[in-house]
Amino acid sequence: MTTTINPVVHYRDLAAGARFLVDAFGFVEHQAHKDDDGKVQYVELSLDGAKVEVFPEFVTATLQPHPGDKPGLYDLILEVPAGVPACQYHSNPLGRVRIDTGHPRIGQVELGVSFAVLPRS
Repeated sequence: MTTTINPVVHYRDLAAGARFLVDAFGFVEHQAHKDDDGKVQYVELSLDGAKVEVFPEFVTATLQPHPGDKPGLYDLILEVPAGVPACQYHSNPLGRVRIDTGHPRIGQVELGVSFAVLPRS
């Protein structure tokens, strides 16, 4: 069973507090609700909500916040460890990265990955 904890944090200036969490820690803003005057009343943020699955299983994948001033952008880094025997994943089978974003609208993203591991001489 998986348990999800949804903490609630109160700020005097909610928009500034949300910006701080996004800029300082890499939170992703999913939605912000404003009143009739445009003042932010409620914000949904997440942190490290994405789950990554990779095929073949020897490949490791990590998501890291992209450096710079664009919150919510991530770099996907794929690595093949040393010592993997020569193989190919160009067509059948094709390598795959599946990212479960946890985002309410995007959901799951699947990427085909074509690569070969060559023997070292």
